[in-house]
Amino acid sequence: MSDHGACRELPHDAHGHEEDVGVVEQAGLVTAEKVRRVRSCKLGLRGLEEEAAWIARYGQFWGARFNELDEVVEELKRKEKADGRKKKERARHE
Repeated sequence: MSDHGACRELPHDAHGHEEDVGVVEQAGLVTAEKVRRVRSCKLGLRGLEEEAAWIARYGQFWGARFNELDEVVEELKRKEKADGRKKKERARHE
């Protein structure tokens, strides 16, 4: 894909896109080649295995944390519901 073709799809100018390509090129994710006025990018030799492993680790971590949070929220709802029943009973006896 040429830089020009990608620029039409991105919400910033060509200079900003050029900087973005430079960053991913330095990371080894793409290789860029300039022929006359056209700069073409190809997927780099380095894969995303390391990044995928990091995402998977943190995905599991945050998944577990959100599950724990769900349990806390459900417990608070149960307590709130029970407290509401107690208040209604007290109000009826007064």
